[in-house]
This record gives sequence, structure tokens and C-alpha cells, in this order.
Amino acid sequence: FPSMIGGLIGLAIVIPAAKRIFITEEPWDFKKTDAHEQVTNVQSDMPLLLAWMPYILVALILVLTRLQNLPLKAWLRSVKLQFNNILGTNISTSIEPLYLPGTILLLYNIFVASFYA
Repeated sequence: FPSMIGGLIGLAIVIPAAKRIFITEEPWDFKKTDAHEQVTNVQSDMPLLLAWMPYILVALILVLTRLQNLPLKAWLRSVKLQFNNILGTNISTSIEPLYLPGTILLLYNIFVASFYA
């Protein structure tokens, strides 16, 4: 409830301030000039499928690593880093770095960068 009241008070302050400061009587626009570059249609040498391939492959790899019936998931989860008795307490944790989506994306980006370079 207090957040709703605070939002209404903020709205009551911001709207008049925005009308006085940001809204001018005449609309602002860029200067009209002929110095702008002309837009030209440029054909790329890269086929459309090849341009989309990194996105298709990364989606496919992420899906394949999450399927239960493939051994890829078990293999990625088999690598674990364990931290036992953190700071001398009974708290322990583990991480599966190869199973993290960020690791998969990082390795994939390194591969794609070397392929497309």
C-alpha cells in the first residue's frame, strides 16, 4: 500500500515537471541538410542460412544439452567443482561448470568467432 501512495505522489510531481521542462511549444527536429548519407541497397556475399546458422546452432546445442535421454547431459554434469566446509562451517556447495548455459555460450562464441573470422 505505501508503494502505491508513493507512486501516485511521484506521478503527481513528475507529470507537471515534464510538461514544463521537456515539452516545448514547437517540436524539435534535426536540421534539414543534404549532408546525410544516401541509403543504398548493398547485397551481402553471405547467404541468409549461413548468417542465421550461429543462432540456429546455439539453440540446438542448448536444447541437446538439456535432453534427458542423451548422454550429453550426464557427461556435462559429471564435471563438478566442490567447495566443502566454507569458512570453517558445515556449509558446502558444488557447481557443474560445463552444464551452465553461460559456459556453453562462451565456448560456442569462441568457436563461432574463429570460424567466421
